Amino acid sequence: MQFFSAIPTELVEHIIYNLDPEDLTRIALVSKALHVLVYETSDKHIWRVIFLTLFDDPNHALPHIAAELPENPEHDPATLYDWRSNLQRRIRARNIMRKFLDASTADRIFCLETLVDIVLTAAPFSDVVPDSRSTTFVHTLLDSYPIPGLAHWIPTTAREHQLKAWLRSFGPAAPKHPDVSNLDLERKVARAFVYDLRNYQRENWWGPYLETKNVNWQHVDAIAQIVLHNLLEHHTNEPSAFPPLGFHNVRRFSARDYSKRAEEDWAGVEGIWTRVVCFMDYRDLMHYNFSAPGPDDPLDTDLFTQINFGEATRVIRVEMVLDKTTPNPQNPRFPIIHVKGRSFQVNGNETYGRLKGTVTMTAQGVVRWQFVRMVSNVGHAPQWGSEGVQVGGVGSAIGILGIWTGVHHQEDDPAGPFWLWKESGPETTIDRKLLLE
Repeated sequence: MQFFSAIPTELVEHIIYNLDPEDLTRIALVSKALHVLVYETSDKHIWRVIFLTLFDDPNHALPHIAAELPENPEHDPATLYDWRSNLQRRIRARNIMRKFLDASTADRIFCLETLVDIVLTAAPFSDVVPDSRSTTFVHTLLDSYPIPGLAHWIPTTAREHQLKAWLRSFGPAAPKHPDVSNLDLERKVARAFVYDLRNYQRENWWGPYLETKNVNWQHVDAIAQIVLHNLLEHHTNEPSAFPPLGFHNVRRFSARDYSKRAEEDWAGVEGIWTRVVCFMDYRDLMHYNFSAPGPDDPLDTDLFTQINFGEATRVIRVEMVLDKTTPNPQNPRFPIIHVKGRSFQVNGNETYGRLKGTVTMTAQGVVRWQFVRMVSNVGHAPQWGSEGVQVGGVGSAIGILGIWTGVHHQEDDPAGPFWLWKESGPETTIDRKLLLE
């Protein structure tokens, strides 16, 4: 006690700034003066400084979150950020993560919710803030204490399922030396869900949504697993065929050339994109979906392990331009963006046709991508429709994951997963006149 009382307060603070947050509670017990310094200063500056050594300043992200969720006061930027309580929450989550499988259900949910919040409140990408302490913290934590894979840990509640899948969707990673047996097991679980046509109804927009119109992160995670595993199996020598992976690519505005967009193009739609599409043989798809004895019975997933089972993967180049914007009654701050474009096979001459669609910020703060593809051999009539979710923040590099299916949503229409991400921005040479015809 005499040691701390004999040195200037500024030096004591400097020492404290280099402590782990857990040590703050301990040092506050050393003396009354230190207790006052740690807990009773009006501006909580010690907590703020230590917070910012580990995480991004959330005040960079909160205005964007408030705009995306205008009815949710939780992230109101006008509210003074509580550095102490938020740092304590995050360190508590770190401690739970270290013993995750032994934690209670309530603690696991708290931990996962907090990690999702850390990612969502990471500073938007910019030339000023190119790196993120927040996403690095989550990546390092999950790398040290990985959440068991899709096929190895089964959560006990629906909320745990969604949160685990949400985090996995944020930070999917392609292993350098994949274990084929594990890949096949995870992909089998994912295929069983994605290719079950009962999961596509009007109530969930025929895509990876819940009936509440919130994102079904289990669905998104399954889509990611299928596409990544198929790319690992068939396209390992084509680095350009892989989407940008990792938590840092989930940040707002991290997509390529996002800063070069026009002001009205808040989603950064204009430019060249890569789209990976997967699909089963139609006969296999129908066999799988009619393999159950009753409408609510589980389907027979043995099909996916048969030696003659096949799933095609196509890498497609997409050119898109902004056609117009219209008012958005769900969220007036984000007008609905109408896009037009065309798509064609990468490393090939096959043209897949024209496309048009919309990008909408929903009332739930979800960036919803919808588009249809017109086929030239049937008079440019819409044939295939797609429903996608922007993963992470607006303009994230990781892109959009979703489901394609028949535009008329008939009972026997096929369906399959896709992943769409941006390769270059509006300065790329694109024939705008042709695309807008």
